[in-house]
Amino acid sequence: MMSKHGGESPHPIRRIIAGLSIVFLLVVLAVVGVLALVPGGGEQQSTAIPVTALPVPTSETSHEHHIAAAHEISPGQAAFTAREQVDRDRQIAAGNPSVRETQSRIDQAMGGPVLFGPDTATLTPYGETQIQRIVAVLRADPAARVEVVGSTAVEINDPPLCLQLSRMRAEQVALRMEMAGIDPSRVSATGISHSDPRDTAAESRRVEVLALAG
Repeated sequence: MMSKHGGESPHPIRRIIAGLSIVFLLVVLAVVGVLALVPGGGEQQSTAIPVTALPVPTSETSHEHHIAAAHEISPGQAAFTAREQVDRDRQIAAGNPSVRETQSRIDQAMGGPVLFGPDTATLTPYGETQIQRIVAVLRADPAARVEVVGSTAVEINDPPLCLQLSRMRAEQVALRMEMAGIDPSRVSATGISHSDPRDTAAESRRVEVLALAG
């Protein structure tokens, strides 16, 4: 069929297809636009988060601050402070006749400090025997209280380790006394690292038991 201008009229089916194509394209564009507005609706939404919004790793800095806070009181200072307290306890006990008598019985029963091997808090068989003798003295004097003082050799150049080891030695002796029936309220334990060395390393690796006043 010819149009009045002499050209062919578009076929009806072609017009329908062209119209549907336009409608489909509009629908697709509309759907894409809606998805872009919905949170999480498209891939670009996740990539739009700025990098600065992510947490910045600070583990190294925090770790350094933690170490600094943990060592506000250095192991050397802690040992020195503990040593000062032990010296004060000795002086107070020396002014009390009954405490001096208790200390004399303890020293006689022990026959010297409880000694340890290098880098260990394990008691020797003789050390176990010494503790049993101390226990016998404390059982005979229910009012007596003692302070167990641990020390290390001076040649160990590691202040944190020395302080820990001296405390472990003192606590080991105190624990044995408590296991033998001595009330824990009568026994205290402290470590003074190598703040009070003896003539030799072997003599420095020791635990002393001091009678307390009050």
